[in-house]
Amino acid sequence: MCFSAQASFIASGTLLLIASLTFKNVKSPKLIPLALIPVFFAIQQFAEGMLWVILTNETYLQFKNLAIYTFLFFAYIFWPLWMPFALLKIEPKERQQKLLLVSFGVGLLVSAYNLYYLLFYGAQAKVEAHHICYNIDLTAIQSQIDLLLYWLASTLPFFISSVKYMRFLGIAITIALIFTYIAYIKFFTSVWCFFGAILSVFVYFIISKPLTKRV
Repeated sequence: MCFSAQASFIASGTLLLIASLTFKNVKSPKLIPLALIPVFFAIQQFAEGMLWVILTNETYLQFKNLAIYTFLFFAYIFWPLWMPFALLKIEPKERQQKLLLVSFGVGLLVSAYNLYYLLFYGAQAKVEAHHICYNIDLTAIQSQIDLLLYWLASTLPFFISSVKYMRFLGIAITIALIFTYIAYIKFFTSVWCFFGAILSVFVYFIISKPLTKRV
């Protein structure tokens, strides 16, 4: 998380606990990708916790890039693919399935684009004003386009889905994204992923309810 190593580790442990409770309610293999969302966010938060430790202690500096790229792998490459995939697996309606496939296709483009920049331009991270600031070599216009496509891939699927309560999760994620962009633009990647991790808690409540049509 953006404030301290302790907060990131607490968030990671809490998400693993929620994930274990979530899996107790999994009644179908199709729900597994959705149920894994808190697990992957827990790994991502743990990676940022380790990065906090590394950036504030030069003893572990050799592990800096591992922590940075583990966190950014989930932030920039994994989530634009996993979100539409997880919702596609549980979508019962053919029309929504086709739209989710389109969203997944957008996710492929976003992930490939971000992977290209991470591989060929690299990324850096530093502690600044009690936050972790990730620096990736993108222009302002590139960043805005990438963010829009990122939203289409990782958040729009929640509005497409016919599964109950998914729209509410989509609204919550969008509000968190807009708030983060306005209030924490310089530290957007770190703060947004923390809010995303918190919102993944709703996955537990969604899976614990019958997957009837949305309200």
